Amino acid sequence: MSDGTISRDTVFYVEQVVFLVEDTLFKVPRRPFEERSEVFRDMFSLPSVGLTADPEGHSDEHPIRLEGVKADDFRALLKYMFPQWATSHSRTLSATEWVSILKLSRMWSMTKSQTSAIQKLESLLGEDPIRRILLAKEYDIQNWLSRAYVQLASRKEPLNAKDAASLGYECAFKIVEVRERAYEIMFTKLCGDCTRRVASSTDPQANRRRYFLEPQYPAFEEVIEREPKKHPITIVNLTELVKEVFGM
Repeated sequence: MSDGTISRDTVFYVEQVVFLVEDTLFKVPRRPFEERSEVFRDMFSLPSVGLTADPEGHSDEHPIRLEGVKADDFRALLKYMFPQWATSHSRTLSATEWVSILKLSRMWSMTKSQTSAIQKLESLLGEDPIRRILLAKEYDIQNWLSRAYVQLASRKEPLNAKDAASLGYECAFKIVEVRERAYEIMFTKLCGDCTRRVASSTDPQANRRRYFLEPQYPAFEEVIEREPKKHPITIVNLTELVKEVFGM
């Protein structure tokens, strides 16, 4: 060994950090947290408090406590940050785990991790507009909202009580308003000789819905024949209606 000063390699000397999350200790490489998050860079740069020779994060006895964080959420983030440590059956992250990653990466300003989570959830959520709306509102993903509102307004099944409770009644009423206005526009576009029948009806609104939603009525058959995979309401520009009703 040389008598000169010994130095730590700048790349291959991995410093560890110990976190306490709820009642679980995690010991992981420190550098990825510094590289991904200004929050952690600032945290690690703070001077040690007190006279102890064992600073926070250097041992199980003096971990860095991450208050307000769930261990399962943090574990999901670590699986994303350190995939080489995950067992083969757990390397594929679930939608729930990606939501955890989104939550923590947003909390700690991990921009790239947040973007990855949003992109992955975009495909994992599939045709689940209600969950998409709830996540978009909670995590401020504005470009999800318009599409999800359109999906809800154009589906064949109306909103039920469970949907309304999940969305909140103000949001649910606006979805209903979009559908009602879309039916009005659709009626105007499609209905020719039915105008007189609807006008003479004692319940025009009910008659219009029957005309467009029940298969035995001609307007429904005409649209289905032209575009068999689409609901008749899709001939209306629902995106513009959504923007107007929701003030987007």
